[in-house]
Amino acid sequence: MNRRGGPRTAAVVLAFRCLLVAGLSPGGVLPANAPVGTVPHGHPRVTTVFPCGGQRGTEVSLRITGTRLRGIAGLTFFRPGIEVLEVKAPKTTEATARLRILADCPLGVHPMLVRTALGWSNLQLFHVGTLPEHTEKEPNNTPATAHKIPLGSTVNGRITNEDVDVFAVEVREGQQVQIEVQGLRLGNREFDPHLTVTDDRGAKIATVDDTIFGMLDPVLGKRCTRTGTWFLTLRENALGGSNDSLYRLHVGLFPRPLVAFPPGGKPGEDTALELRGGGPAQRASVRLTETGLNKHFVPSEHGSAPTPLLLHGSPHTSVLAAGHGQKPPAASRLSVWSSLGPFANPRDPKGASRGHDTALPPERDGAPPRLAGRDGPVEWTKQPWLRDAAVQDLKRLAGKSADCVLYLRRAIQAPTARRVLLLLSADDTLKAWVNGRLVVDDRKPSATLKDQHRRIVDLRAGDNTLLLKISNRSGPLTVYSRVLDPLRMADHRSFTPPAALAGVIAKPHAQDRFVFLAERGQAIDFRAFARMLRSPLDPVVDCYCTHDRFYLGNDDSRGLDSLLRFRAPFTGEFVLRVRDMLESGSDCHVYRIDAERPGARSLVTRTQLPGYRDEWTVSVPRG
Repeated sequence: MNRRGGPRTAAVVLAFRCLLVAGLSPGGVLPANAPVGTVPHGHPRVTTVFPCGGQRGTEVSLRITGTRLRGIAGLTFFRPGIEVLEVKAPKTTEATARLRILADCPLGVHPMLVRTALGWSNLQLFHVGTLPEHTEKEPNNTPATAHKIPLGSTVNGRITNEDVDVFAVEVREGQQVQIEVQGLRLGNREFDPHLTVTDDRGAKIATVDDTIFGMLDPVLGKRCTRTGTWFLTLRENALGGSNDSLYRLHVGLFPRPLVAFPPGGKPGEDTALELRGGGPAQRASVRLTETGLNKHFVPSEHGSAPTPLLLHGSPHTSVLAAGHGQKPPAASRLSVWSSLGPFANPRDPKGASRGHDTALPPERDGAPPRLAGRDGPVEWTKQPWLRDAAVQDLKRLAGKSADCVLYLRRAIQAPTARRVLLLLSADDTLKAWVNGRLVVDDRKPSATLKDQHRRIVDLRAGDNTLLLKISNRSGPLTVYSRVLDPLRMADHRSFTPPAALAGVIAKPHAQDRFVFLAERGQAIDFRAFARMLRSPLDPVVDCYCTHDRFYLGNDDSRGLDSLLRFRAPFTGEFVLRVRDMLESGSDCHVYRIDAERPGARSLVTRTQLPGYRDEWTVSVPRG
């Protein structure tokens, strides 16, 4: 094998062409065992393949133009479902081929290479759909000469310089007509199509240029209000064009949702979705197959959508923003504090306090209800006057002297298993247990400070016990305690990383809020998926240390989608806010955010203009 340009290197060199505009990822184009070879200097070059698509279950004749095509040996497709029946190259600049598209051929884009004696061509993209196919007939520049096509069909055509193509289609009142143009997304060249729809009275129904879903390609869903003829006028936006400006025009009653909510799910599981945009919302159940980008062609009796709905797959548990039907569990409930003591604070021979390290009966299971205290028998007694989130003076519980050991106990009733944040402090020393597990062991005498000890603890469903031991030698005898359950906030949705967050910014100036707990130094990546899924949302993800103290945020780290790299400055509760950069909103402004630990990612991207070829290599160490 040629060390400078063997089969694997050639596969990489040939694959990176027009993948971005076609919605493809390099990893999904050429398998590792693709039958490719080295690329000599005079490699064949393909300019156009026409038509650049076909209907499933039919045979298609192709005309291929380019250079150095003589001696064509065949076509290679890297997805199953297409058989090459015949190839010919009567000229150096032209070749023909005949294909059979199997009835079960996967829908969508099929990358294709032309193989000659000189080597392999640049990558071309062939599209497979479900609608009957037609070829544009000239002249069709005016409504009077419009090319008549049936509703429920695909037209393959081209826009030359200053060309206008007009098509006539019969529609009936009440029909939800879908029109989708593939121009730029064909991956052939930079072509910006413009669509105008008029009725048989000359009234304009719609004008569509760029769309979020189609990028530079028009996409339109419109309900017909009167039976008659619609005229579809297609041109290049600036009245440009060329022989390479190809398009596929799809017109029919097929479903054309623009987004789904939630916009993804867990691979291998059935996910209930609401399909939005392009007409009335629809319900669907979809099983995703991959982690990352998934493509779903929405089926119907009128044929499948010509291009896929994009969904995001993640192995993490889905968490929907508040207000989207996923009812959260109730917040934890706290009992009143009970106290036990005072107990004597023993001394060592040097007079130092040993109460902190001396295990007394309340710290052991099975302790009797009445115990011998410093001043006589003691038992657990409720203290309803003790309040949370404020420093409390315990001298009334200490009796004649503050030199003592006191115990405080309360129950935390959790409807479901969850994580909560404990904020604790005491004067002088403090120990704390949750369900018998030691969570705080502060033997250094200090004054009571709010939020001095921050601990994230796991609660089981049902009753949980919080036990405090306070050892004091002299001076103030105080305590501070607070239990923060993120589920207490009804307008925030609680989650524990890793998780897949999802929501929709349905109204202008709206925000979605999530709350989570993090340990000091814990790193979390929040990766937003919105524009990648063709949502109109331009997400901004902000993190707050409290509800009003901004910590950090991100807008456009990944194109128009956010990547927020978070590292907790302290152990505590944090709020994540999601909004649109321009404060817009609609039912289609959906998003999904992966909240997960940072890890190595192997994706390397490079943008290549359509029609250009640039050879470059990627070195990957063995193993």
